[in-house]
Amino acid sequence: MKKLQRYRLNLDEWLPDRLQKNLERTPVTVCIAAICRNIVPTEAGLMVVGAADRMLTGGEIEFEPKIPNKILHFSSAITGMFAGDFGLQTEVVRKVLPVVKERIAAEPANWWAVSDIAEMYAQAYKGSHLKRAENAVLAPLGLDINSFYAKQKGMDSELVKQIASKLAQFHSPEVEAIFCGLDLTGAHIYIVDNSANVSCHDVVGFAAIGAGYWHADSQFMFANHTPYKSFAETLLLTYSAKKRAEVAPGVGSDTDMFSIGPLLGNHIPNMAPHVLEKLNQMYLFSEKKKHQADEKAQIEIGKYIDGIIKKTAEQKKKQETTSPSTTAPVPPSEQSPPSDDPTKTQP
Repeated sequence: MKKLQRYRLNLDEWLPDRLQKNLERTPVTVCIAAICRNIVPTEAGLMVVGAADRMLTGGEIEFEPKIPNKILHFSSAITGMFAGDFGLQTEVVRKVLPVVKERIAAEPANWWAVSDIAEMYAQAYKGSHLKRAENAVLAPLGLDINSFYAKQKGMDSELVKQIASKLAQFHSPEVEAIFCGLDLTGAHIYIVDNSANVSCHDVVGFAAIGAGYWHADSQFMFANHTPYKSFAETLLLTYSAKKRAEVAPGVGSDTDMFSIGPLLGNHIPNMAPHVLEKLNQMYLFSEKKKHQADEKAQIEIGKYIDGIIKKTAEQKKKQETTSPSTTAPVPPSEQSPPSDDPTKTQP
C-alpha cells in the first residue's frame, strides 16, 4: 500500500486498490415477493407470498448456510428480505430492528406501515454509507464530515473539489432489500436499492432482487401476474420463479418461503418441508410437460419447413421439365458497397 500523504492533491493515491474497487460486485442470491388474493376464495383480502435462497456474500466470500438467513420478520405482518454484502446488511438491520421492536412492545395496537420500515432502512443505509465514505476518503486526512465542512474554507480549493468528488462517487458494497406485508392500508411491496431509493411495487404485485432478479421477474411477467391472482397460483409461481432464477450465478439451490395475511397478524414465517416438497414436485411436473410440448412443437415446425422445401423443389423441377429453353440462368449475387461509400467509382 502506498504511504498516505496528507496534502497531496491526487486522491487516487490515498486509496488502496481494495477501497478503490469498493467491492463493486453483483449481489448474489434471489429474493422474491408477490401479492395475491385471500387463500379462501370466498373471503376478501390480499396476502403476500415470499421466497429466498440462502446464498450469502461478505466481501469476496460466497457460501450457502443450511439455515434460513435472508428472511427477517420485523413483526407478524411485515417481513424483510436482503441481498448483497451480509456485513453491511447486518449493520443496517441492527439500526432498524430495535426501533421496530421497541414500538411494538410499547404500542402493540399501533401497527407499523410497511413503507415506514422501508424508509427507516433507507435512512440507516445512508448513515452506514456515509461512515464508510468518511473512513475511506476523510480519515486519512484526519477529518470527518463535520470537520471537512468546517475547515474547507481554509483548504486548497482544488483539494476541496477532489475530496467532494470522491465522497460523491464513493460506492459501498452492493446491497438491496425487499419489505413486504400488510398494514392498515392493505398489502404492500417495497424495494430499497443500493442508492437508498425506495420504490413501491403494489400495482404490478411482485418484486425481486439479487443476481437472479431478472429471471424471477420474467417468470411473473410471462404469467401475467396481478395482485388478484389466487393464492395457490401465486404460491407455485413464486416457487417456480425462484427455481428459474437458480440459473443465475450465485443463486443457491435451497429455498425458504413464507406467507403473510389475509388478516393483520396472520403469517406463516417458514413453510413446512412437505409444502416445499409438493411445490417442487409440481414445478418438475410442469417443466416436464413444457419440455414435451416444446419437443412436439419443434417436430411440427420441422415437418412444416420440410414440406415447404419439398413443394418448392417439385415446382422448380416441373418448371425445368416443361420449359427448359425459357429458363434463364440465375446470375451470381454480388455484394455492393453502400451508396455513400467514398471508394465507389462513378460510371
